[in-house]
Amino acid sequence: MNTILKDTLSAFRRARSAEDGVMAVEFSILAPVFIGVIYMIIEVAFMTYSLSATNYAAEQATRYAAVNYNATPAEISAVASRNLLGLHSDNVESIVVTNPATGNTRSVSVSITYRYTPFLPVHKLFGRKIAQEGFSITSSSRGFTSSLASNLPGSVSGPSS
Repeated sequence: MNTILKDTLSAFRRARSAEDGVMAVEFSILAPVFIGVIYMIIEVAFMTYSLSATNYAAEQATRYAAVNYNATPAEISAVASRNLLGLHSDNVESIVVTNPATGNTRSVSVSITYRYTPFLPVHKLFGRKIAQEGFSITSSSRGFTSSLASNLPGSVSGPSS
């Protein structure tokens, strides 16, 4: 009986110390998860940047329209296009400028729609439709201006000589 117990204990000791290849198995299980998390962090960062850049362009175009009362929609659109920093101009779907004027006041609205396509080639993994077509990011900004603003007390009308 004593030998059976010794043999059993030595078998347990050998099994416990035989950990060859365990690290490779753990790595093969966790590596795809880790790579997927890194990919998602990069992709979300690019999406966030695209949204931020379109918001910035819409705000700058609205500011231009508010400062330059007589600006045309084409000029406002050009300002929006110039301020799409770091984005592909081919992916801009539309820049819509509305500026209804009533009397001496004007409300300006600038809306930019940008087609975001994933940075990394995931269409090979998850299907071609989403990765190739992408999805739309829309940013808009509204402002209010008056042609009478330059006549108000304390307003700056230009450089003094």
